[in-house]
Amino acid sequence: MYKLCKTEQSSRRQRELELALLDMMKKEPYQDITVSSLCEIKGVPRKAFYRYFDHKDDALDALIDHTLMETEFFGSPVKGRTLLGEFDKIYVFWKRNASLLDVLAKNGMSSKLVERCVLYSISSAIPLDKYLSSEPKQMQEHIVKFAISGLMYSVINWHKSGFRETPREMANIAVRLFNLPLFPGAETKM
Repeated sequence: MYKLCKTEQSSRRQRELELALLDMMKKEPYQDITVSSLCEIKGVPRKAFYRYFDHKDDALDALIDHTLMETEFFGSPVKGRTLLGEFDKIYVFWKRNASLLDVLAKNGMSSKLVERCVLYSISSAIPLDKYLSSEPKQMQEHIVKFAISGLMYSVINWHKSGFRETPREMANIAVRLFNLPLFPGAETKM
């Protein structure tokens, strides 16, 4: 688990270690990176790493989570926001953060991104009650997990295709998918 920093200075140092991990993953496989090599590249003692993270995997989780915290989509509902606009922001964001997608794909860790996005989405990051107020809390989480998993796999496949479509084209596809029934004509009663 990674630590939540209390000062701006410690947050900045933690983020620097996360970004150093990202840079190292561009050059070598994740499994070959050690805490010692990360600290050596960053010029900090191992003890400093453990102020922020328990393990190397925690640094990767923090890297993904802190990247997600830079997003501005799906905040509280605001008049004038559209689903198309929100999805467009998502695809623009991930195209801008292609280096994270690159290193995760290269290391066979794209599912880690999906996992962290789902966890982030069901945390307080997205006000589920505002979007799904007619659903019980447990159902809200299932709906969001299902939707975010599909959305993130579309991002991963879009990245894999070399961002063939524009973010707006992907947003249009996502809106269409979110508005279509999963199994048209299928009986929904149990």
